[in-house]
Amino acid sequence: MENLFWLLAIIIAAWFFFIRGSSKTKALKGHEALNEAEPWLSKNGISLSSVVFHYYEEKGLARNPGAGVLVGFGSKQEGGEVGFALEITKGHGVIDSAIIVPYAFARYHRTASMKAKAVGFPLMDILLEMATKHRESNP
Repeated sequence: MENLFWLLAIIIAAWFFFIRGSSKTKALKGHEALNEAEPWLSKNGISLSSVVFHYYEEKGLARNPGAGVLVGFGSKQEGGEVGFALEITKGHGVIDSAIIVPYAFARYHRTASMKAKAVGFPLMDILLEMATKHRESNP
């Protein structure tokens, strides 16, 4: 019985460290992608300190094979908010981009990513479609 206790304790500890380590790795990749996106953000007048984002690396979510998708929103330097979706490859920076209008649709990235996976379309296309349908139904 005591051996079972120690075995379970070791398994739980290993699981905890594995989960914790993988989430740190994902966060690090997201921040590396944000660093790659910094020139694009500056060029488009988006304040880097205001950016809220999520980074996706799952296959099939990008238009370009091997790219990750950074979806976020931030404050324009001249005022207002802007949403965006960027496809990024390490060492090449932003290779495809889209401005999401209204910007609030960038907040629906989780819903859009699930839909993109289900229908097999790129995440950027799904976000643009959602925003376009909203604009058409709310002129």
